Parts: sequence; C-alpha cells; structure tokens
Amino acid sequence: MDVQQVADGVQPAQEDHDDGIQTTAVANWDVIAAIAAAGGDLGADLVRYIGKREDDPNWLKTDDAVGDTTELIIADSNPTVANFVFSYFVGVDENGHMYGGASEEYKLALNNFDRNLGEIMAAVDAWETANNEEWTIVLVTDHGHQPQRGLGHGFQSPDETETFVIVNGPGFTPGAINLQYQIVDVTPTVVTLFGGTPRASDGTSMTELTNNVIPINNDAALREALQDLISKNGYPDTVTNIALGVRTIFTSIPYFLVDIVDGIVGGIKSLAAQNIPIVSLLAGLAVGPVQFIGDLGYVATNFVAQVVARITGVTGASIYPFWPPAAPDFPSYTPPAPPSMLVGLQVCGDPALGACVDPSIAV
Repeated sequence: MDVQQVADGVQPAQEDHDDGIQTTAVANWDVIAAIAAAGGDLGADLVRYIGKREDDPNWLKTDDAVGDTTELIIADSNPTVANFVFSYFVGVDENGHMYGGASEEYKLALNNFDRNLGEIMAAVDAWETANNEEWTIVLVTDHGHQPQRGLGHGFQSPDETETFVIVNGPGFTPGAINLQYQIVDVTPTVVTLFGGTPRASDGTSMTELTNNVIPINNDAALREALQDLISKNGYPDTVTNIALGVRTIFTSIPYFLVDIVDGIVGGIKSLAAQNIPIVSLLAGLAVGPVQFIGDLGYVATNFVAQVVARITGVTGASIYPFWPPAAPDFPSYTPPAPPSMLVGLQVCGDPALGACVDPSIAV
C-alpha cells in the first residue's frame, strides 16, 4: 500500500484547504508516521506510531494495536468538526517479505487484517448510527507480492503489480466494479469530498469516474467477475518490462545500503556500550568513520539511482535527499484495552458547514 503517497499528499492538502479539519494518522511503520508528521503546520494534527511488540514476530499483535487505536479514534471523533483518519497496517507487507505471498503466514496476516477491518467498519457503523451521518471508506494497496520469499515486489509480474482501490460511501455503487479507479485518484477524491478543489495531478476524483461501473448483483457474481479480470493481467511490453526492472534494481541499492549500514553502526554502538577494555574504546572511535563511509556509499548509489529513474521515465523528481535522512524517531503509542479496525482513511463531515454531516468520508 503506497500510503506514503496518501499520507504525504492527502493530509497536507486537507490542512491547506481547511486547517480546521482534524487530521489523524495511525501507523506501525515509522516511515509512514514521519511522513504524516512532516510539513510543519501542514502535518497531521495527531500521529500515533505503534512500534512492533517484542512478543510479535509476525506483526499480527502490532496490527491489532493499529486497529484498536483506529477504533478508539473513530469513537472519540468530535461530531462538530470535520475529521480525517489515516490508518496503515504493515503486517501483510512484512509477512510477504519474510515468507512470500504464497505462504501460510501471508494468508494469516491477510485474515488478521480482514478481522481488524471488520471491527473498524463496525465502529464506523456505530458512529454513523449515533451521529446520523455517513462516512466514506477508501481501502487501497500499492502492490502485491511475489509468491516466493525474496525481494517481494518491485518488478512487473502480475502477482506484484495487482492492486485495488475499494470505496464504500454515498455516491458510490455498492457491489460494482469500476476499472477506472487508480491509486493516484485517492488524494483528489478526498479533497473533493471535503469540498476542496484538487491541485493538478495525475489523478482524478473518483466522484467523477462513473462511466465504467459494472453492476454486480451478488457476492458470487462479484467474485467471479473479479477473478476474470485478474486472469487478464499480464506483463507490460518487453522494453517497458526491462526498463522498469532496471529501475527497480538501481533504486533498491541505496535503500538496502542504508539498512545495512544502520545495522553495522548499531552493532558497533552496542559493542562500545559494553565497556570492554580497549575493544569498546575502539568501537566508539569507529562509529563516526563507518557511518561516514556508509553515507558516502548512499550518496554515490542514490545519485546513480536517480539518474536511472529519470532515464526510465520518472519526471519531476530531484536528486534528493543528497545525504541520507535521519531515521524517524517517534515514541511508540500503546492503546488502552480495545472496545473492539482499515488500512485507510476516514473522513467525516463537511468542513464548509463546520459540522459532521453529509457528505462524510473515510479512506
């Protein structure tokens, strides 16, 4: 799920449109939390970062904490102001990387998220009943996963490139398929539903994409139609496939290099903290040089990666960040005992009216 784009694009856009909107982000990946908080006054009003639990190797309990926190935020939403909630669950992606998309662990992570989603929807239903308003839910992911354990995603196989955008709310046909929806449409959709005018972008508000709706009357027919559409997915043409594959390889190098260097530096710091005669002293002296050499490696590989990205079709990007950014540093939030949720965003209320009335949204 490319919630980085959603968090970085939607929340600042909302705050810029109306800073009276209450914007909240819940995530168990610190990078997402950092993006949600970025932008100074345009960052989210509230960021809840859920750190991985030590007794949770496969992230399921940590995902549950994201769900529980989201439910609490929904229940506590002020009905007199417009609310926007963004929730990100990392568990499915982590299990895909650790075990592969065809693994039992990946399936369990999906089922665990599905249960959390059901609990979120129940919390939304309860809020709607109590406050006589409707929310809109937008559920989105940015990629699939390779069946086997490995890089996970980034290349062009159908298993990796299959994504979805699901919308539930006023003005959207229940049980229908709209092949026009794309991830880039999420930000302009949310801005539109809040009464704003989207800035120029590659996306279009999904409220305008009404010409390709295929009505489906029941779950069995919907499932059959979706499976038929999925079976038609394939690879791009050979030249595009090669170009995108080369881009993935080169742009992955600085990303993984940062992780490797951070691991090495962390180990050296740990050794320095053990107060071993001479060894700890030397380890402490080595931290700076090792970090500097690693950073230089990032600069060199990132420069090449950005050039390759530009050659293979990426426009509008800059050679940035030139120096590796500091690692996000968020205190981990522990939710209280749950009442009983989305990878997505919830938006409630019409900011133009200053009250939580139709139309309302959740993404």
